[in-house]
Amino acid sequence: MTAPHDLLSIQEVARYLRLSDDTVRRQIQAGDLPAIRIGTTATGRARYRIPSSAIEKIIGGNVGQQTWKTMFAHMSEDEIETLIDEAVQWSRSQETAKSEMISLPEPSAQTLKNRFKQP
Repeated sequence: MTAPHDLLSIQEVARYLRLSDDTVRRQIQAGDLPAIRIGTTATGRARYRIPSSAIEKIIGGNVGQQTWKTMFAHMSEDEIETLIDEAVQWSRSQETAKSEMISLPEPSAQTLKNRFKQP
């Protein structure tokens, strides 16, 4: 059984395989790419999820690892470590900023009536 987090969207598969969304859809419809239909969009187009194991067979490796290697292949280990440190510092600064936010009191019903008077 495939876990929900092991399922990829058509857009994710298209990025991994460097194909268009339409090409991925055609491969699904032709039976060349296994997929699970999860419903339809508001416009009536079929929505699918593709098991990551199917993509791993095509690319010959782990989808997550393949993406990581591709994204940072041009960087040295020192550059990657620096990037990770910067990301951690940024994340911590965001947490600090959230905790320091001032909470404003709820406006009273009378204040709202005065502010949004009907003509």
